Amino acid sequence: ALIPAALIAPLYFNGSVEFGEITRGGIAFTHVFNGLSLFISQFGALSSYKANIDRLGSFMEQLETRPVDPCSTISLRIGTGLELESVTILTPDYARVLVKELSLRFPPGASCIIVGPSGSGKSSILRVIAGLWQAGQGVVTRPPPEEMMFLPQQPYVPVSTLREALCYPRPSSSVLPKKLLDVLHRVNLSDIPTRVGGLDVEKNWREVLSLGEQQRLSFARLVLAAPSFAVLDEATSALDPTNQLALYTLLEEIGATVISVGHRESLRVFHDFILQLVGDG
Repeated sequence: ALIPAALIAPLYFNGSVEFGEITRGGIAFTHVFNGLSLFISQFGALSSYKANIDRLGSFMEQLETRPVDPCSTISLRIGTGLELESVTILTPDYARVLVKELSLRFPPGASCIIVGPSGSGKSSILRVIAGLWQAGQGVVTRPPPEEMMFLPQQPYVPVSTLREALCYPRPSSSVLPKKLLDVLHRVNLSDIPTRVGGLDVEKNWREVLSLGEQQRLSFARLVLAAPSFAVLDEATSALDPTNQLALYTLLEEIGATVISVGHRESLRVFHDFILQLVGDG
């Protein structure tokens, strides 16, 4: 802002211009300066805009239907149990083989933990069971969706009342408050209703609860739903051994067939079978 004044000041002092020319010069300089620096001042917003366009563009490219050889798609069938027959799992872009020729049957009421190094395909098996991934070969037989429940490492807790969060995605009107409070007590969350003001106060639970509390809340949801098959992907990663023991004890009580993914050695004692992935397929 001092540049135009410095340039015009000598002219003013030798009487060539009047004092008002200094103000006019400053205004003119400001307009020119702002015009020339427009791109620089908006560079951050333009970069963000380009990044959003690139992400949307790549997303649309991935959504485009491309011809896929039927032999390279995993078949999903609905049955009474859970079984994998000669399943080979590829990454969604068909670039890398994660698991080769996996055949196993999960006995009803039994529990199995999938272990292995990071990137070996543990969570990929769960995605195939859920029907989210189909790249590969083989046949997956699984029960209807209403008989299964999946718990991810990062639970989904909707912005809702505590009652609705516990019963999600089922209606909450059919569950008595006494049962909800009992389940919260069994997962060591009995203080939550008191903290938030009751079962029918709406909250953004991701901001109210820690990750460990969210994981315990999702286990309470699992106990209320009592599915035949429970699939857990690092669902107790944020919990201490005492809470972890309490939650897996609840799973035994509801009699569900349990398939877990986990890194902790302490998880193995809660399962009947171990599926160990080496990492080379």
